[in-house]
Amino acid sequence: GCVSGLLSPPVTVEPRDSPEISLFPRLTAPTPNPQTYGRVYDCTRRSDEMKCVLKQVPLGGLSDHDRRETLNEASILRSAQSKHVVAYVDSWEDPASDCLYIVMEHAGEDLSRVMKASGGALPEEDVWSVILPVARGLKHLHSLRILHRDLKPANIFRRGAGETERVVIGDLGLGRVLGARSAFA
Repeated sequence: GCVSGLLSPPVTVEPRDSPEISLFPRLTAPTPNPQTYGRVYDCTRRSDEMKCVLKQVPLGGLSDHDRRETLNEASILRSAQSKHVVAYVDSWEDPASDCLYIVMEHAGEDLSRVMKASGGALPEEDVWSVILPVARGLKHLHSLRILHRDLKPANIFRRGAGETERVVIGDLGLGRVLGARSAFA
């Protein structure tokens, strides 16, 4: 079940008992995030032990337009490869579950949780370490004519600290690619 040749089938498929998580090995419980459409699982890619996130998005019941818009997230993420945007690993549409699955790097903790742990605000000494990579990520997306349209702390992820810290933009579910004649708004 590939869609318009945009989505490739997974390489590491192993059946599991639960149909909800049958398409990717070693999943943990869904990440609790009421703002996420669908479910998000932490997982590990068996081939190299890479920590990943699997996003499961139900497609059933969607209009043709909404289905295309939902499938667009994987296409946008695949085309937006940058050290400042969450890394795309794989995606596929599963006809049996009528879901879209998107596998991405595990980019760490979202900034809203970091801020909540700090009393509701980002500590001043951390502000520039977040703003600069986010600005660079937006510059990269805009150079590809991609608008994020939902940039907020819950869609900015941070992993590591100091020299190993990495901040990336994630969740391009509401993102749009502008046509050649479209002007940025």
